[in-house]
Amino acid sequence: MIRKIVLTGGPCAGKSTALSKLESEFLERGFAVLVVPESATELIQGGVRPFGNQAIYGVDFQKIILDYQLNKEKSYNQAAKFLEATGRDVIILHDRGVMDNKAYLDLTDWNHMLHEKSLFETDLVERYDLVIHMVTAALGKEAAYTLANNGARTETKEEAIELDGRTLSVWSLHSNLKVIDNSCEFEEKVENVLNECLALIGERTSIREQRKFVVDPNVINLDLWKDCRSKSVIEQFYLDYPNNSYEYRIRDREIDGNHYYSMTVQEKLEDGRSILVQKRKLSQKEYLHFLKNGPISGSIKKTRYTCLQGKEQIRLDLFESGLTLLEVEPISKNHKIEIPNGIIVLEDVSRNKNYQNKRLAKTMGKIAI
Repeated sequence: MIRKIVLTGGPCAGKSTALSKLESEFLERGFAVLVVPESATELIQGGVRPFGNQAIYGVDFQKIILDYQLNKEKSYNQAAKFLEATGRDVIILHDRGVMDNKAYLDLTDWNHMLHEKSLFETDLVERYDLVIHMVTAALGKEAAYTLANNGARTETKEEAIELDGRTLSVWSLHSNLKVIDNSCEFEEKVENVLNECLALIGERTSIREQRKFVVDPNVINLDLWKDCRSKSVIEQFYLDYPNNSYEYRIRDREIDGNHYYSMTVQEKLEDGRSILVQKRKLSQKEYLHFLKNGPISGSIKKTRYTCLQGKEQIRLDLFESGLTLLEVEPISKNHKIEIPNGIIVLEDVSRNKNYQNKRLAKTMGKIAI
């Protein structure tokens, strides 16, 4: 097993402390751990800078970072495969990922750079298994915001907040994005990061508090989301194993013609909530193997629009049957949910088992293999 985890966020969010905590915890649990340092900081500290009397500006600086980061990640991936071949489970911790570069460029320069290097944005997003966005201390813990612990950091509090928002936005398309805010003390913030990482490898520490609503499909105005939404087409098949307490799901997620395959295992609780047991990527060969050998109990197909509202990830699922569901991942347990403009809620079904995707697959899904 090789798992790739990105820690990102605005300046002074606590990434360095969290990375140190994660490295220590995973080593104690017997994992081989590789830590990929932040590329921009390495380059700036080495004299390659976007400021000062030897500045390299704008897109030229970002090209250097992108090339450096991709080559560096290639080396770490190679090392991880060597370790995996010896029977070790490997965790690769990334201090920022390649998509962070987009936050520092306008869209035209970013797209031109990708075209020049024959890269696709969706591939860059999905090269990691989990992305954790740690919110800058400048937003909620202003007194803790400092430039003293990173010589490459120059942002004011206002600039840090703006950059935090841009960084979160560029990762909004990722299928496993988690936001850790400052609604608690810093020690708990770091523990929340750890819990999300442990959930990825099957340590049952986090109970999903996802909110789900049936909404009126006849009044939705998708144009209201045009500046922040991403679109994907999802087809999910459910494996019919004897233990009904667990849900085994394989997924084909299509974004701009590219397909991303995954398997998710969840334990279903009596109150309708879920505990994530495992989530991992599948190759196309593995995905097709599951489809062929099953057993398949049902399937669903839906078009998903994903949007960021503040720090919360909002998902709008339009099923082929006509059902439309709105899903919200609150950034904290008691955070008040705000329904996006242009959405009319018909019913809150967060704890209604009949609206779990596996049950919907049995009642409306068409199995097409």
